[in-house]
Amino acid sequence: MFITTRTQYAVIALLELQSNEGKYITLSSIADKHFIELSYLEVICTKLRRNGILKAAKGPGGGYSLVKPANQISLLSILMATGERIKLTRCNGEYGCMKNNQKCETHELWSSMEKHIKDYLHSINLPSIKDSSGCNLMRKIISQYSNDIPRS
Repeated sequence: MFITTRTQYAVIALLELQSNEGKYITLSSIADKHFIELSYLEVICTKLRRNGILKAAKGPGGGYSLVKPANQISLLSILMATGERIKLTRCNGEYGCMKNNQKCETHELWSSMEKHIKDYLHSINLPSIKDSSGCNLMRKIISQYSNDIPRS
């Protein structure tokens, strides 16, 4: 799993729109403020619009706005809308990764880890990114599991 600039810029744009919730904001204003290439931001926001995160309005006073309240937009939904994959191995859900469709010995480990990552990303919404509570949640999760990690 690798988070690309596509998702990073999507989050930046969505946080900017969250700050102006209920208003339409032009992509050029976001691009200028955050030093993002406008054409790249347009591609990203088209994906977000097609996936139900943004809405667009043309003409004077137009631009982009959030479709739903910011607290209902999770980091997981942003990642998925931008085309990121949360995949740690070649294992594929219920199906095995081996040639004979059997599960490898570590299948459950990686599947479980992917589920925890998705649950974590789903628990973070735009307001929690803005106020860093998403980071605080991650610290809490890490400390919760740190007792299970063998020490050398």
